[in-house]
Amino acid sequence: MIINILSGKLFNLDKIYSNFNDFNEIILQKIKNIINIDNCIIKYIYKEEIINSDNYNIFINEFNDTTIITIIFQNIPIIYSTKNGFAAINNNNTIITWGNPNYRDSIEVKLLTWPQCNENIQKIYSTNRSFAAIDNKCNVITWGDSEWGGNSSEVHSQLCKENIKKIYSTHYAFAAINNKDTVITWGSHISGGNSSEVQSKLQDWQQCKKDIVHIYSTSRAFAAINNEGNVITWGDPTCGGDSSKVYSQLCKKNITKIYSNYGAFAAINEDGAVITWGHSIYGGNSSKVHSQLCKENILKIYSTSYAFAAINNNGDVITWGDPYAGGDSSGVHSQLHKWQLCNKNILEIYSTSNAFAAINEDGDVITWGNPKYGGDSSEVQSQLQHIKKIYSTTSAFAAINEDGNVISWGNYRYGGDSSKVQVKLCKKNIIKIYSTSQAFAAINEDGDVITWGHLYNGGDSSEVQSQLRKWQLCKKNIVKIYSTSNAFAAINEDGAIITWGDPTCGGDSSRVQSKLLAW
Repeated sequence: MIINILSGKLFNLDKIYSNFNDFNEIILQKIKNIINIDNCIIKYIYKEEIINSDNYNIFINEFNDTTIITIIFQNIPIIYSTKNGFAAINNNNTIITWGNPNYRDSIEVKLLTWPQCNENIQKIYSTNRSFAAIDNKCNVITWGDSEWGGNSSEVHSQLCKENIKKIYSTHYAFAAINNKDTVITWGSHISGGNSSEVQSKLQDWQQCKKDIVHIYSTSRAFAAINNEGNVITWGDPTCGGDSSKVYSQLCKKNITKIYSNYGAFAAINEDGAVITWGHSIYGGNSSKVHSQLCKENILKIYSTSYAFAAINNNGDVITWGDPYAGGDSSGVHSQLHKWQLCNKNILEIYSTSNAFAAINEDGDVITWGNPKYGGDSSEVQSQLQHIKKIYSTTSAFAAINEDGNVISWGNYRYGGDSSKVQVKLCKKNIIKIYSTSQAFAAINEDGDVITWGHLYNGGDSSEVQSQLRKWQLCKKNIVKIYSTSNAFAAINEDGAIITWGDPTCGGDSSRVQSKLLAW
């Protein structure tokens, strides 16, 4: 089943695609009361059935064995974030920002002076300290830290020349693609904001009609891939901006997918082989596991900040990169091998910044990496059974089992210890967990919000619990919780927003609350 959520008016749609199992359970329950989703039974095949609700319209199409459900929310803003601030946009094309004043700039003033300010904003992208918005005429406006992409004046004429299709980012720079497949970059020059050295290669792609399919990124470098599987890189050489040493390997077979961590890239070609480049310690050098990577086709690659973990079609897990950040899985090799012997396939591998957690189809969990970052789950291993989903901060994991209970481990200050809120977590089944870098926020089936982790960085929501309870009493269900590095922002089905956490990272929205309420 495919869930397609669209927010805003019909001429201002922002698409978010979500796996069915990840779809907001509160809203899903409402839909289940209207139609029989469990069995995917729709009365009118090849016809559109429209169901009106107070806050959203539901459009249903069924063809062959696939059901497509489109939900259009009427007045719910979309929230975007940098590391230290939020930007909310409603369907009246109003943008409101809050968080660190140094990185939010005066977007209200910019919109007033922007020639295309009457157009509708379609999507907002971000680096760590700046935003870039595209309107429905494909114009671009930027704000925030000028050195990190907030000032695009140097490339303004290029951005205006042709319609911009999409924007990508490193931590410090942006890369935009227009409808002629021209790549325009700005922000920190060393971190991908200057692509002058590879523009001739990118232009060759244009002339040969080799369309750019995607641009991947590390913290400081970009890697563009075209429809023929060719790759061009730029940015900080130590973080993957220079792929010259593996050029022949990248050209040997078409590249199908590229993965990345903080400072290295790992590409899979059409034969399932892996090519790596970037910071050697962080996984840019995979020579030590080359024979393992070549043994069987690699299906997927996961990453922490400084290491990679690949799964091949035999179910083997191959790791490389910083051994203290998940790059060494030798300590759990025998456990992983037992899963293979018992045909317990790995479904997913989750990560903190320095540790991995693998889950198999029975819901069992194996962890490795830095113990202080969740790599050691021995204290809760007996509880890690029938796990459905795992969430993470930078240094702790939180798992939900089939009964809706939560098990957490890792750095106790940053979410690894949920004992103080365990009674609340056990009160009702937990539906979903959100996170900042150092705290968790869980929503249960009653709509309660339970938080734990670093108190100042989102783990303490006591000051807003009375407001959150009012939402519950008025049956204003939370649609989603957004986050910066150290703050949360919850939004309900009426579009109201409540924030908590570090004030300098968006946890205090009092300055703009009157504007948000006016929505």
